Amino acid sequence: MTIAALSSALQSELTKNAQDTTAYPIRNHALKATARSMAHARHAILANYEPTLSQRLGLGTHSLLLGGPPVLCCPTKQRRGKEYDAWLDKQVKPSIVLSKREYDASHRMNDAIHTNKLASQVLFVEGTIYEQTIEWTQLGRARRCTPDARTTNHLVDLKTTRDASPDRFRWDVAKYGYDMQLADYAQAIEAQSGLAPRRCYIVAVESKPPYLCTVHLLTPGTIQRAQRRCIDALTKVLECERTGIWPGYSDEILDLDVPDQNLELVFDDDESEDDND
Repeated sequence: MTIAALSSALQSELTKNAQDTTAYPIRNHALKATARSMAHARHAILANYEPTLSQRLGLGTHSLLLGGPPVLCCPTKQRRGKEYDAWLDKQVKPSIVLSKREYDASHRMNDAIHTNKLASQVLFVEGTIYEQTIEWTQLGRARRCTPDARTTNHLVDLKTTRDASPDRFRWDVAKYGYDMQLADYAQAIEAQSGLAPRRCYIVAVESKPPYLCTVHLLTPGTIQRAQRRCIDALTKVLECERTGIWPGYSDEILDLDVPDQNLELVFDDDESEDDND
């Protein structure tokens, strides 16, 4: 068998044995993943994720602020091992387990939001619906999302960040696709209720002292552009599901031209292991 034939046979076998993405509703993180590659999008649909530090802080702050699962302070040095397992077995489930540092930071961020007048005005309006999942259909495909807070008039997303200042946070919005997330939520709300939220806010709170908090209102133009990107991304996913082909970065050998610069080399034995906590 030739290499080409072997590759074709292997691809066929992998495709046959692969999990079916159509069994899962598409969430916004899968649409954002298309910006990297369609292979990343497929992985985002199928995979379960271990939260990063910033995500754990976000989960803790969300739960404290919006009334989610209990937030617990881990009594052991690491979130694993017999001692940790024995402690966890005695706790309420589901719960969010944070290190002492994460636990303290989450409470400080929660306090910063509660004491911010503008944040309170958009987050704690009478009749606000918190973290209620919406399931809808878009372009014939099952969709799913869970907005942080919403009323009949507005939508709010809570984000933790290193820098909540207006000039810096706008780059976080672009880098992490927060605008796509809000735009997608707005489309879900419109599909469910028939009315799109008139205003979309992001409450950004810093994860380091002094834990400053700012409220950002996304412009109508920003929402419209982000909604178009969401539709374009969903269209790409549907085409991949139709063909069974989820491309990566490139199907060709790429020329690699390394710039001639005096950069300091990093050696493998110089890199320290990541601290889990």
